[in-house]
Amino acid sequence: GMGRKIVGWLMIAAAALVAFFAMFDGLLWATIEPIIGNIWTALNPVMFLATGAGIVVAHRLKRDAALSAEASDVRRLETAALFYGFLVLGILFMSNWMNILSLGDESQRDSRLVTWYFINAVMPVMAGYCGVLLIRDGD
Repeated sequence: GMGRKIVGWLMIAAAALVAFFAMFDGLLWATIEPIIGNIWTALNPVMFLATGAGIVVAHRLKRDAALSAEASDVRRLETAALFYGFLVLGILFMSNWMNILSLGDESQRDSRLVTWYFINAVMPVMAGYCGVLLIRDGD
């Protein structure tokens, strides 16, 4: 229904924002950062919501595929991968974000920065794909 489409579009928008800033962060840093501060401070809550929505949506898709006689094995595998992928992403994201919230940006050593690069690349792909599935299935 309409609710699924709205959530789908919101997930795609979040994915696009994260992907954009992940790619162009370096270029934008000097121009945007002095005006609005660290963009990731604003994007982290968006990523939190998108990842949470992804876990819920992927779980529903996985459950529906498991219960459906018509669902292909590919669909079952796809929805399971999406669900477990979002869980892994959520754990990594929360670990890094909680570390920043409790200890500040200075706490982000190299291993955490590498983890952010992974999260910022994978999350938009998964959230965007989940959004597309929601919009397509909402018909």
